[in-house]
Amino acid sequence: MYECGYKMTVRDLCRAISIRHKCEYSFGWRSAHVFMGLTLIAVGLMYVTRILSIEYSEFTPMFLSMYLLLTLLGFILLFYKQLSILVQILQARKNGLFGREFLYRITDEGIISDSLGTDATVSWLSFRSSGVGKHGIMLGLPNGLFHWLPKSGFASPEDWDVVSDLAKRRLPKIEY
Repeated sequence: MYECGYKMTVRDLCRAISIRHKCEYSFGWRSAHVFMGLTLIAVGLMYVTRILSIEYSEFTPMFLSMYLLLTLLGFILLFYKQLSILVQILQARKNGLFGREFLYRITDEGIISDSLGTDATVSWLSFRSSGVGKHGIMLGLPNGLFHWLPKSGFASPEDWDVVSDLAKRRLPKIEY
């Protein structure tokens, strides 16, 4: 049995969410977001500049707002990951997650969590998406929640190596 204990910080949450995005969105989807975002920005700005250079007509305000909205949608798609991280940080701050102590015990059967006043055991088969990064392990559950096991939370680098190998063995669809 190995233990991972830490106090949640903004840096830990950002690292966990970053790994989560890599696990849940393939490279193709991330590339499509960037491509569509840049395309919408270019088209939106092109038409906004055309509308502003034409004499005022009754349709111009409607078209102007539509193309500005198109441009805004482009920026949202382009910066989706960063906006998602920002929203989740604001939610975590609102829920008082920062500064809380988390303690996990990792076994061959699963993970035992002594966090948030409850004692829950989660088997390895329960995790839907997972990822091992250089800063930690993210284990995603089907309901959108996840467990973050930072590398700094382990007692020694050897414990980290054993647990990351265990996660790779028990979770065959793990992404790096």
